[in-house]
Amino acid sequence: MTPPPPRVLIIGGNSSIARHLLTLLPDARAVARTGARSRVTAVDDYRRLHSRHFSDIGTVINCAGIVTGPETALRAVNVDLQVALAAAARDAGVARYVAISSFSIFGACERIDPNTPTAPEDAYGNSKLDGDHALRRLQTDRFATVSVAFPAIIGTTRIGKVERMLHLWQRIGIWPVPPGDIERSMIGAEGAAQVLACAAADEVTGRVLAADPVAFSYCDAAKWLREDVGGAFAHLRIPRVGVALFRRTMPSLYRSTMSDSLLDPACNYAVGCDVESSLRRELANAILRGTNR
Repeated sequence: MTPPPPRVLIIGGNSSIARHLLTLLPDARAVARTGARSRVTAVDDYRRLHSRHFSDIGTVINCAGIVTGPETALRAVNVDLQVALAAAARDAGVARYVAISSFSIFGACERIDPNTPTAPEDAYGNSKLDGDHALRRLQTDRFATVSVAFPAIIGTTRIGKVERMLHLWQRIGIWPVPPGDIERSMIGAEGAAQVLACAAADEVTGRVLAADPVAFSYCDAAKWLREDVGGAFAHLRIPRVGVALFRRTMPSLYRSTMSDSLLDPACNYAVGCDVESSLRRELANAILRGTNR
């Protein structure tokens, strides 16, 4: 008789990704800072989780993290809390620990694969990279760890850069696009949850890279949004000289709106997990959520 899969504990149970995980994993349970509900236990401080929280748990998936704030806060959550949770899980006899990492560890990089050097450019990227390293050092023969690095995640409880761009595009009806368009890896909260569930049941360790199997481009997004949401969603081609000027004068904004940032499809862990693309649906949902707020 095949033994049942290890039971999963999700930390950060109020996040959008955690809510999708609870749907995908009917035997999982979660802890959250507030709002106890079915299968979710409210706790005062994640650092004070008791061994009873890990009872009968084979795998922990940590969805707790922050993306903005002062460097001290970013390190406290993305590094120190990560270490404390993983160490507590290991000491309680948990066999596997899955964490969320970020493509920010690579900095401004147009093509990403496992051989891409890490070069974070901000405090968030540094905190995620240091958290990855700390997690790997905690690994033993009986305690496996894996960091799943994602690009921009759409559909979280926090409105991100992609959502803000889409809302602005909807309001003004037109968006500047460089010659040849762009290709940027993204993923929705639902797809990210599927990847994390796969990583929880897998034997992979270290770091994996995962994104929606379909990359974002302005031309595709415009077509989808016109059909699924309605509105102009036109795009204005910017000449190369204008793009070059934009790059020199506003490099940060250029990198986030006018440059590629693409995961090599051959290295996409989501593809190996048979995650189907939900990018089109997530883009439309991002607009609809903003309209209903």
